[in-house]
Amino acid sequence: IKECSWSRIGHPEELFTIGQKQKLKIIKIDTQGRSTQVPTGSAYIQSIAMDENENLYFSSYYDKSIIKISPTGTLETVATFDFIPQFITFDAQQKLLVSQHNTGLVYAVETNGTAIQIADFGTRLYNLKVGENNQLWAKTASRQVSRILADGSVNQTSTLNTFYALMPLQNGEFLYGAYHGVYKVLADGTEEPFLTNGELYQDYVYNIHKNSSDEWLIHTYKRN
Repeated sequence: IKECSWSRIGHPEELFTIGQKQKLKIIKIDTQGRSTQVPTGSAYIQSIAMDENENLYFSSYYDKSIIKISPTGTLETVATFDFIPQFITFDAQQKLLVSQHNTGLVYAVETNGTAIQIADFGTRLYNLKVGENNQLWAKTASRQVSRILADGSVNQTSTLNTFYALMPLQNGEFLYGAYHGVYKVLADGTEEPFLTNGELYQDYVYNIHKNSSDEWLIHTYKRN
């Protein structure tokens, strides 16, 4: 209600009547009536990921660390590095992976917080995901979709004009998010619309995720 008027209102009845139908857009869901404040020193969040137990992780630019937020709202620093962590994701075994800021280096984070380098894309990354067979995928600075093959070499799959989100599928196919929607790239390189649902995707699609209930979660961002 508080977002529906430019001026202060005394009661919702000044804008709505009981039984009146309205077209609404959900902007936030808090299922347990609580929220968690990220520490001020960690305000510059580089990337966000969630594990299978619904713990939320984010990489902190200023602290050079990865913070975990439990479903109950408890914060815990799980790793601190001598480099700035950027993109984070989980592999098939739920091991946390992190890329180094402004590089193509990718590390696996051990349970004791130690970072072990596992891959190098050779150029700056703008996204990091894990596909089938634990294959690493990334969006690189040259607007290419690249993946690390079994022998450690880098395979450049596609070059796209403008895109943000990346989600690998099966058999070499993947989704990417751009302005106005989500698109699917087939193994032969052809593209087709995947999610272009009117008003919902009038903004930039920055992240794509599919949860355990096979629901698509789309993170959009309005530039202005």
